Amino acid sequence: MTDNPTYTVSEFCKVERISRSLLYQLWQHDRGPRYFFVGTHRRITEQARQDWHRQLEAQAATVKTIIKPGVR
Repeated sequence: MTDNPTYTVSEFCKVERISRSLLYQLWQHDRGPRYFFVGTHRRITEQARQDWHRQLEAQAATVKTIIKPGVR
């Protein structure tokens, strides 16, 4: 593999263990990773994948600080 691979939608979903429908729902709500088109096919870079992970981690950290420890 190259140093900075790009993923097809199917490859990305397999690596992330999510369904295609979930990925498209995330994009519909502006919550998915960045992508670009090669012809009519979407591609996702490794950098976009890593950035998306950072966003998810930051959102999770925000939720933890809003919810008081021990409260469920």
